[in-house]
Amino acid sequence: MFRIKYDFQIFLIQKYGGISKYFYYLSKHITKKNLTSKIIAPIHINGYLKNKNKKYFGFYLALESNIIKRSFWILNTIVDFFVSILSFYSINHKTFYSIYSDSHSSKKTKNITTIHDMNYELFPKFFKNANIISIKKKIACNKSDSIIAVSNSTKKDLIRIFKIFPDKINVIYHGIDHQIFNKNNKINKIVENLKPYILYVGNRHLYKNFETLLRAYVRNEQLKKRYNIVLFGGEKLSTNEKQFIKKNEIESKIFLFDGNDYLLSSFYNSASVLVYTSIYEGFGMPILEAMACGCPVIAGNNSSIPEVSENACLLIDQIEREDILENEMYRLLSDNDLLSEYSRRGIRQASKFTWEKCATEHLKVYKSL
Repeated sequence: MFRIKYDFQIFLIQKYGGISKYFYYLSKHITKKNLTSKIIAPIHINGYLKNKNKKYFGFYLALESNIIKRSFWILNTIVDFFVSILSFYSINHKTFYSIYSDSHSSKKTKNITTIHDMNYELFPKFFKNANIISIKKKIACNKSDSIIAVSNSTKKDLIRIFKIFPDKINVIYHGIDHQIFNKNNKINKIVENLKPYILYVGNRHLYKNFETLLRAYVRNEQLKKRYNIVLFGGEKLSTNEKQFIKKNEIESKIFLFDGNDYLLSSFYNSASVLVYTSIYEGFGMPILEAMACGCPVIAGNNSSIPEVSENACLLIDQIEREDILENEMYRLLSDNDLLSEYSRRGIRQASKFTWEKCATEHLKVYKSL
Protein backbone atom coordinates (compact mmCIF):
# COMPACT_ATOMS: atom_id res chain seq x y z
CA MET A 1 0.00 0.00 0.00
CA PHE A 2 1.26 3.49 -0.89
CA ARG A 3 1.40 5.49 2.37
CA ILE A 4 2.54 9.09 2.89
CA LYS A 5 3.70 10.61 6.16
CA TYR A 6 4.00 14.31 7.06
CA ASP A 7 5.87 14.89 10.31
CA PHE A 8 5.09 17.12 13.28
CA GLN A 9 7.75 19.82 12.97
CA ILE A 10 5.93 22.79 11.46
CA PHE A 11 2.75 22.04 13.43
CA LEU A 12 4.64 22.59 16.69
CA ILE A 13 6.19 25.80 15.32
CA GLN A 14 3.27 27.60 13.66
CA LYS A 15 -0.17 28.37 15.05
CA TYR A 16 -1.05 29.70 11.60
CA GLY A 17 1.25 30.35 8.68
CA GLY A 18 1.99 29.62 5.06
CA ILE A 19 4.05 26.45 5.58
CA SER A 20 1.59 24.71 7.91
CA LYS A 21 -1.28 25.78 5.63
CA TYR A 22 0.52 24.18 2.68
CA PHE A 23 1.00 20.83 4.43
CA TYR A 24 -2.52 20.84 5.85
CA TYR A 25 -4.11 21.30 2.43
CA LEU A 26 -1.64 18.98 0.71
CA SER A 27 -2.48 16.14 3.10
CA LYS A 28 -6.19 16.88 2.83
CA HIS A 29 -6.23 16.69 -0.96
CA ILE A 30 -3.91 13.67 -1.16
CA THR A 31 -6.36 11.85 1.14
CA LYS A 32 -9.21 12.71 -1.23
CA LYS A 33 -7.42 10.58 -3.85
CA ASN A 34 -8.08 7.46 -1.73
CA LEU A 35 -4.48 7.26 -0.53
CA THR A 36 -3.23 6.93 3.03
CA SER A 37 -1.85 10.32 3.99
CA LYS A 38 -1.11 10.95 7.67
CA ILE A 39 0.10 13.98 9.56
CA ILE A 40 1.94 12.65 12.62
CA ALA A 41 1.78 15.53 15.11
CA PRO A 42 1.39 13.98 18.59
CA ILE A 43 1.31 17.38 20.32
CA HIS A 44 0.82 20.50 18.19
CA ILE A 45 -0.23 24.15 18.43
CA ASN A 46 -1.61 24.47 14.91
CA GLY A 47 -4.98 26.06 14.18
CA TYR A 48 -5.46 24.24 10.86
CA LEU A 49 -5.11 20.82 12.49
CA LYS A 50 -7.23 21.90 15.43
CA ASN A 51 -10.16 22.46 13.08
CA LYS A 52 -9.44 19.40 10.92
CA ASN A 53 -11.63 16.31 11.18
CA LYS A 54 -9.61 13.60 12.92
CA LYS A 55 -7.51 12.37 10.01
CA TYR A 56 -4.23 13.07 11.70
CA PHE A 57 -2.39 11.59 14.66
CA GLY A 58 -2.15 14.05 17.52
CA PHE A 59 -3.68 16.52 19.97
CA TYR A 60 -3.90 20.30 20.07
CA LEU A 61 -2.52 22.25 23.03
CA ALA A 62 -2.52 26.05 23.39
CA LEU A 63 1.17 26.48 24.15
CA GLU A 64 3.12 29.74 24.28
CA SER A 65 6.27 28.82 26.21
CA ASN A 66 9.22 27.86 24.00
CA ILE A 67 10.66 25.76 26.84
CA ILE A 68 7.49 23.66 27.02
CA LYS A 69 7.41 23.38 23.22
CA ARG A 70 10.95 21.99 23.25
CA SER A 71 9.92 19.42 25.84
CA PHE A 72 7.06 18.30 23.62
CA TRP A 73 9.44 18.33 20.65
CA ILE A 74 11.40 15.55 22.34
CA LEU A 75 8.19 13.62 23.05
CA ASN A 76 7.03 14.08 19.45
CA THR A 77 10.39 12.87 18.15
CA ILE A 78 10.10 9.66 20.20
CA VAL A 79 6.52 9.02 19.08
CA ASP A 80 7.48 9.79 15.48
CA PHE A 81 10.25 7.19 15.72
CA PHE A 82 7.95 4.41 16.94
CA VAL A 83 5.16 5.29 14.51
CA SER A 84 7.65 5.09 11.64
CA ILE A 85 8.89 1.67 12.81
CA LEU A 86 5.43 0.18 13.40
CA SER A 87 3.83 1.54 10.21
CA PHE A 88 5.79 1.54 6.96
CA TYR A 89 5.44 4.72 4.90
CA SER A 90 6.38 4.88 1.22
CA ILE A 91 7.00 8.63 1.46
CA ASN A 92 8.30 10.69 4.37
CA HIS A 93 7.68 14.36 3.56
CA LYS A 94 9.43 16.50 6.14
CA THR A 95 7.60 19.67 7.14
CA PHE A 96 10.69 21.56 8.31
CA TYR A 97 14.43 21.21 8.95
CA SER A 98 14.61 21.45 12.71
CA ILE A 99 17.78 22.21 14.63
CA TYR A 100 16.54 19.89 17.40
CA SER A 101 15.60 16.65 15.66
CA ASP A 102 14.89 14.89 12.41
CA SER A 103 11.91 12.93 11.13
CA HIS A 104 12.53 9.19 11.22
CA SER A 105 12.10 6.96 8.19
CA SER A 106 13.07 3.43 7.20
CA LYS A 107 15.72 2.64 4.58
CA LYS A 108 13.03 1.81 2.02
CA THR A 109 11.13 5.06 2.57
CA LYS A 110 11.69 7.89 0.09
CA ASN A 111 12.36 11.27 1.67
CA ILE A 112 11.00 14.58 0.35
CA THR A 113 11.84 18.09 1.49
CA THR A 114 10.01 21.26 0.45
CA ILE A 115 12.03 24.45 0.25
CA HIS A 116 9.79 27.48 0.71
CA ASP A 117 12.45 30.17 0.46
CA MET A 118 16.12 30.87 1.14
CA ASN A 119 15.61 33.57 3.76
CA TYR A 120 18.01 32.06 6.30
CA GLU A 121 20.77 32.06 3.70
CA LEU A 122 20.07 35.47 2.15
CA PHE A 123 19.30 37.34 5.40
CA PRO A 124 21.14 35.45 8.18
CA LYS A 125 21.45 38.50 10.43
CA PHE A 126 17.67 38.72 10.64
CA PHE A 127 17.20 35.24 12.17
CA LYS A 128 18.23 33.52 15.37
CA ASN A 129 20.14 30.28 14.70
CA ALA A 130 20.14 31.07 10.97
CA ASN A 131 23.45 29.31 10.36
CA ILE A 132 22.40 26.14 12.19
CA ILE A 133 19.03 25.98 10.43
CA SER A 134 20.71 26.60 7.07
CA ILE A 135 23.10 23.71 7.69
CA LYS A 136 20.19 21.44 8.63
CA LYS A 137 18.32 22.57 5.53
CA LYS A 138 21.26 21.72 3.31
CA ILE A 139 21.66 18.31 4.98
CA ALA A 140 17.92 17.65 4.47
CA CYS A 141 18.26 18.57 0.79
CA ASN A 142 21.27 16.31 0.31
CA LYS A 143 19.54 13.38 2.06
CA SER A 144 16.26 13.84 0.18
CA ASP A 145 15.37 11.70 -2.81
CA SER A 146 13.55 14.68 -4.28
CA ILE A 147 13.11 18.36 -3.43
CA ILE A 148 10.02 20.49 -3.96
CA ALA A 149 10.54 24.21 -4.59
CA VAL A 150 7.48 26.45 -4.37
CA SER A 151 8.56 28.69 -7.26
CA ASN A 152 11.15 28.88 -10.03
CA SER A 153 12.68 31.79 -8.17
CA THR A 154 13.23 29.59 -5.11
CA LYS A 155 14.63 26.80 -7.30
CA LYS A 156 17.19 29.19 -8.80
CA ASP A 157 18.22 30.38 -5.33
CA LEU A 158 18.50 26.77 -4.16
CA ILE A 159 20.74 25.82 -7.07
CA ARG A 160 22.89 28.94 -6.71
CA ILE A 161 23.35 28.79 -2.92
CA PHE A 162 23.33 25.04 -2.15
CA LYS A 163 24.63 23.82 -5.52
CA ILE A 164 21.78 21.30 -5.80
CA PHE A 165 21.55 19.37 -9.06
CA PRO A 166 18.61 20.96 -10.98
CA ASP A 167 16.97 17.65 -11.94
CA LYS A 168 16.52 16.82 -8.25
CA ILE A 169 14.22 19.84 -7.80
CA ASN A 170 10.55 19.95 -8.85
CA VAL A 171 8.71 23.28 -8.89
CA ILE A 172 5.14 22.98 -7.57
CA TYR A 173 3.11 26.08 -6.78
CA HIS A 174 0.87 26.41 -3.75
CA GLY A 175 -2.89 26.50 -4.10
CA ILE A 176 -5.69 28.60 -2.68
CA ASP A 177 -8.84 27.46 -0.91
CA HIS A 178 -11.30 29.15 -3.25
CA GLN A 179 -14.22 28.23 -0.99
CA ILE A 180 -12.76 30.64 1.58
CA PHE A 181 -10.85 33.13 -0.55
CA ASN A 182 -13.25 34.50 -3.14
CA LYS A 183 -14.97 37.77 -3.95
CA ASN A 184 -18.19 37.94 -1.95
CA ASN A 185 -20.59 40.39 -0.35
CA LYS A 186 -20.67 38.86 3.12
CA ILE A 187 -20.85 41.60 5.74
CA ASN A 188 -18.58 41.53 8.78
CA LYS A 189 -19.49 44.45 11.05
CA ILE A 190 -16.02 44.68 12.60
CA VAL A 191 -14.41 44.87 9.18
CA GLU A 192 -17.00 47.24 7.73
CA ASN A 193 -16.49 49.76 10.53
CA LEU A 194 -12.82 50.11 9.60
CA LYS A 195 -13.35 51.00 5.94
CA PRO A 196 -11.72 52.44 3.97
CA TYR A 197 -8.40 50.84 4.90
CA ILE A 198 -5.05 49.71 3.55
CA LEU A 199 -4.36 46.09 4.47
CA TYR A 200 -1.07 44.49 5.47
CA VAL A 201 -0.90 40.72 6.15
CA GLY A 202 1.70 38.61 7.96
CA ASN A 203 4.95 39.16 9.81
CA ARG A 204 6.43 42.65 9.74
CA HIS A 205 10.05 42.14 10.79
CA LEU A 206 13.12 43.22 8.87
CA TYR A 207 13.11 41.88 5.27
CA LYS A 208 9.31 42.20 5.26
CA ASN A 209 10.03 45.94 5.03
CA PHE A 210 6.82 46.95 6.83
CA GLU A 211 8.30 50.18 8.20
CA THR A 212 8.38 51.54 4.66
CA LEU A 213 4.58 51.31 4.52
CA LEU A 214 4.26 53.36 7.70
CA ARG A 215 6.74 55.96 6.47
CA ALA A 216 5.03 56.21 3.07
CA TYR A 217 1.65 56.56 4.75
CA VAL A 218 2.60 59.42 7.06
CA ARG A 219 4.17 61.36 4.18
CA ASN A 220 0.79 61.80 2.51
CA GLU A 221 -1.88 63.83 4.28
CA GLN A 222 -4.64 62.54 1.97
CA LEU A 223 -3.80 58.92 2.75
CA LYS A 224 -3.71 59.65 6.48
CA LYS A 225 -6.98 61.54 6.36
CA ARG A 226 -8.93 59.00 4.36
CA TYR A 227 -7.50 55.54 5.13
CA ASN A 228 -6.88 53.40 8.18
CA ILE A 229 -4.19 50.72 8.17
CA VAL A 230 -5.20 47.20 9.20
CA LEU A 231 -2.50 44.71 10.17
CA PHE A 232 -3.58 41.09 10.09
CA GLY A 233 -1.53 38.33 11.72
CA GLY A 234 2.12 38.61 12.59
CA GLU A 235 3.62 39.67 15.86
CA LYS A 236 2.45 42.29 18.35
CA LEU A 237 3.51 45.85 17.71
CA SER A 238 7.18 46.33 18.53
CA THR A 239 8.51 49.13 20.69
CA ASN A 240 9.86 50.89 17.59
CA GLU A 241 6.52 50.59 15.80
CA LYS A 242 4.66 51.96 18.81
CA GLN A 243 7.05 54.89 19.09
CA PHE A 244 6.74 55.70 15.38
CA ILE A 245 2.94 55.50 15.51
CA LYS A 246 2.80 57.73 18.58
CA LYS A 247 5.32 60.24 17.22
CA ASN A 248 3.30 60.65 14.03
CA GLU A 249 -0.03 60.76 15.91
CA ILE A 250 -1.65 57.92 13.99
CA GLU A 251 -2.67 55.76 17.00
CA SER A 252 -6.32 56.02 15.97
CA LYS A 253 -5.54 54.87 12.42
CA ILE A 254 -3.70 51.56 13.07
CA PHE A 255 -5.60 48.36 13.87
CA LEU A 256 -4.10 44.95 14.62
CA PHE A 257 -6.08 41.71 14.15
CA ASP A 258 -5.46 37.99 14.27
CA GLY A 259 -7.73 35.09 13.40
CA ASN A 260 -8.63 32.34 10.98
CA ASP A 261 -8.81 32.38 7.19
CA TYR A 262 -12.52 33.22 7.16
CA LEU A 263 -11.84 36.48 8.99
CA LEU A 264 -8.81 37.12 6.77
CA SER A 265 -11.00 36.67 3.69
CA SER A 266 -13.39 39.29 5.06
CA PHE A 267 -10.52 41.74 5.43
CA TYR A 268 -9.31 41.06 1.87
CA ASN A 269 -12.82 41.58 0.50
CA SER A 270 -13.28 44.94 2.19
CA ALA A 271 -9.76 46.35 1.79
CA SER A 272 -9.07 49.17 -0.63
CA VAL A 273 -5.67 47.62 -1.35
CA LEU A 274 -3.23 45.05 0.04
CA VAL A 275 0.27 46.50 0.34
CA TYR A 276 2.91 43.75 0.47
CA THR A 277 6.25 45.41 1.12
CA SER A 278 8.51 42.35 1.39
CA ILE A 279 11.87 42.55 -0.39
CA TYR A 280 12.03 38.76 -0.79
CA GLU A 281 9.46 35.95 -1.00
CA GLY A 282 9.72 32.27 -1.82
CA PHE A 283 6.11 32.33 -2.99
CA GLY A 284 3.95 35.09 -1.45
CA MET A 285 0.66 33.42 -0.55
CA PRO A 286 -1.10 36.55 0.81
CA ILE A 287 -0.76 38.16 -2.62
CA LEU A 288 -2.70 35.33 -4.31
CA GLU A 289 -5.29 35.12 -1.54
CA ALA A 290 -5.95 38.85 -1.82
CA MET A 291 -6.26 38.66 -5.59
CA ALA A 292 -8.70 35.74 -5.30
CA CYS A 293 -10.90 38.04 -3.20
CA GLY A 294 -10.73 40.83 -5.79
CA CYS A 295 -8.47 42.96 -3.61
CA PRO A 296 -5.98 45.08 -5.63
CA VAL A 297 -2.36 44.46 -4.63
CA ILE A 298 0.78 46.58 -4.49
CA ALA A 299 3.94 44.50 -4.10
CA GLY A 300 7.66 44.53 -4.77
CA ASN A 301 8.95 43.56 -8.20
CA ASN A 302 11.36 41.03 -6.70
CA SER A 303 12.04 37.31 -6.10
CA SER A 304 9.00 35.08 -6.81
CA ILE A 305 6.38 37.84 -6.79
CA PRO A 306 6.38 38.68 -10.55
CA GLU A 307 6.36 34.95 -11.34
CA VAL A 308 3.31 34.24 -9.20
CA SER A 309 1.33 37.43 -9.79
CA GLU A 310 2.26 38.01 -13.47
CA ASN A 311 0.59 41.32 -14.49
CA ALA A 312 -2.22 41.07 -11.96
CA CYS A 313 -0.86 43.45 -9.33
CA LEU A 314 1.00 46.75 -9.24
CA LEU A 315 4.69 45.89 -8.91
CA ILE A 316 7.23 48.42 -7.63
CA ASP A 317 10.93 48.11 -8.48
CA GLN A 318 12.19 49.84 -5.35
CA ILE A 319 9.51 49.09 -2.79
CA GLU A 320 11.95 49.81 0.03
CA ARG A 321 11.80 53.52 -0.95
CA GLU A 322 9.04 55.27 0.96
CA ASP A 323 8.69 58.11 -1.57
CA ILE A 324 8.06 55.68 -4.43
CA LEU A 325 5.61 53.61 -2.38
CA GLU A 326 3.76 56.75 -1.29
CA ASN A 327 3.34 57.92 -4.89
CA GLU A 328 2.21 54.49 -6.13
CA MET A 329 -0.29 54.00 -3.30
CA TYR A 330 -1.79 57.42 -3.85
CA ARG A 331 -1.86 56.98 -7.64
CA LEU A 332 -3.64 53.62 -7.43
CA LEU A 333 -6.10 54.61 -4.71
CA SER A 334 -7.02 57.75 -6.65
CA ASP A 335 -7.93 55.82 -9.81
CA ASN A 336 -11.11 53.74 -9.52
CA ASP A 337 -10.75 52.37 -13.04
CA LEU A 338 -7.24 51.12 -12.30
CA LEU A 339 -8.40 49.57 -9.01
CA SER A 340 -11.17 47.74 -10.85
CA GLU A 341 -8.74 46.55 -13.52
CA TYR A 342 -6.32 45.09 -10.97
CA SER A 343 -9.24 43.48 -9.16
CA ARG A 344 -10.35 41.70 -12.36
CA ARG A 345 -6.80 40.67 -13.27
CA GLY A 346 -6.21 39.34 -9.77
CA ILE A 347 -9.29 37.13 -9.73
CA ARG A 348 -8.33 35.71 -13.12
CA GLN A 349 -4.72 35.02 -12.11
CA ALA A 350 -5.60 33.51 -8.73
CA SER A 351 -8.00 31.04 -10.36
CA LYS A 352 -4.95 29.21 -11.82
CA PHE A 353 -3.83 28.09 -8.35
CA THR A 354 -5.70 25.26 -6.60
CA TRP A 355 -4.78 22.78 -3.88
CA GLU A 356 -6.18 19.99 -6.05
CA LYS A 357 -3.60 20.80 -8.75
CA CYS A 358 -0.88 21.15 -6.10
CA ALA A 359 -1.69 17.70 -4.63
CA THR A 360 -1.83 16.05 -8.07
CA GLU A 361 1.63 17.36 -8.95
CA HIS A 362 3.04 16.21 -5.60
CA LEU A 363 1.59 12.75 -6.13
CA LYS A 364 3.36 12.51 -9.50
CA VAL A 365 6.67 13.24 -7.75
CA TYR A 366 5.95 10.74 -4.96
CA LYS A 367 5.13 7.94 -7.36
CA SER A 368 8.12 8.67 -9.60
CA LEU A 369 10.57 7.72 -6.85
